[in-house]
Amino acid sequence: IILGSAFSAAIEAALFSVPLIKVRELSQTGSRRALTLLKSRENMSRPISALVILSNGFNIVGSLAIGAIASDYLNDLWLGAYSATFAFIIIICSEIIPKTFGERYALTVALVAARPLDFLTRSLTPLLWLIERIVKPLSSVHRGFSTTEGEIKILVRIGEQEGIIQREEADMIHRAFRLKNTSAQ
Repeated sequence: IILGSAFSAAIEAALFSVPLIKVRELSQTGSRRALTLLKSRENMSRPISALVILSNGFNIVGSLAIGAIASDYLNDLWLGAYSATFAFIIIICSEIIPKTFGERYALTVALVAARPLDFLTRSLTPLLWLIERIVKPLSSVHRGFSTTEGEIKILVRIGEQEGIIQREEADMIHRAFRLKNTSAQ
């Protein structure tokens, strides 16, 4: 239960944390994992829904099964203590630690999980289709552009600070943004 839920949480955190631009860059190498990850990363609703179903399946069904077993062997006082302890272990070992790991090693986790996640998503397609129909009225808001001019300028500054972009290149990019506000006569 804990491991299944932990894997789901780590993969979910990795998907949200890996930069789309990095996945697009890797997919240009032709790597099957990177191409599969790109497909998931460009439309995250189904893969995330599949992970939520999987994680909740582990947590709910597993907790019920283990609780039923524990109730046969423990009295009310110990059953309460057991339930609280088990809930604490689930929160720490199946949520916080795996999500931290997934965020920290986002690209590696996402690439390793890309193909199994794609298989899971395809396997759950009928259920995911139904969920999409239920959720669609709540999520049909237009999101706008995925990257703003300000974000690009910040990325240029970071790239320059890290030595990825040379000073002259950064200046040229910043001047390109100022060009749209310049009038020629």
